[in-house]
Amino acid sequence: MKRVWSWSARALAPAAVVFSLALPPVSAQEPGPSAAVAAERLTIKFSNGTFELLSRTPIRKVLAPSDALPQGERAPSGFWYEHRSANGALRYRRIVENPVLLVFEGPDGEKPGEPDRKEGLPAERIFSVLIPQSAVGDSLALFSSPLRPDAQGEPAQQVALLAIHPPVIG
Repeated sequence: MKRVWSWSARALAPAAVVFSLALPPVSAQEPGPSAAVAAERLTIKFSNGTFELLSRTPIRKVLAPSDALPQGERAPSGFWYEHRSANGALRYRRIVENPVLLVFEGPDGEKPGEPDRKEGLPAERIFSVLIPQSAVGDSLALFSSPLRPDAQGEPAQQVALLAIHPPVIG
């Protein structure tokens, strides 16, 4: 017997509100025509506090516009990555959900009816990011609030700088 999972809009609405409030505004660039461009999928491994670029795979993809960081008196928090040219100039930035932390949201056994949120830092995670096609000398900078449970509101800092070349395309 095949099990079918369904989600009601009512159950997802609170999560959508939380995520929409947490996302910073997209950059003020004028949106261009949505056309697939040469891009790369970078596969990254997080293991015991360090990041390693495992592979890059060429693809054609419609990429979202580069994100701007929120402006204000306070340093930004959260997680994002920046694709930089050989001279350090920003080529592309995406603000994303933290791909390292594990988050569980569900009913609390001690307080029935009240949702509970628990964060955990696994010893190892593998995730991927999308960037425009890279050139020799390009790098990927990863920024994150402290990589520990319940610290996602704290200011982010650079946690890794990975050379994109020469990993084998695969």
